[in-house]
Amino acid sequence: MKTIVASEIVGTYADGSKKILPRHEVEVLCTECLDPVSAMEEATGVCTSCGKPWTASQSVAVHVTSTPLSGTVRI
Repeated sequence: MKTIVASEIVGTYADGSKKILPRHEVEVLCTECLDPVSAMEEATGVCTSCGKPWTASQSVAVHVTSTPLSGTVRI
């Protein structure tokens, strides 16, 4: 299962610059074979690729881009 979270402004710092939560993806993988876990596999607890009960492992990707020089953005 993959969850994609869009970037968003979550507040401001004391100097007025924006606090930004970057876009990120979290994917649940089978620890045995590293195959992505589907909703059906999550319900049954058994990986359809390797046939073993899966234990959750996560793959995380964070998407970061540069910001204009008009201010400092801290994460």
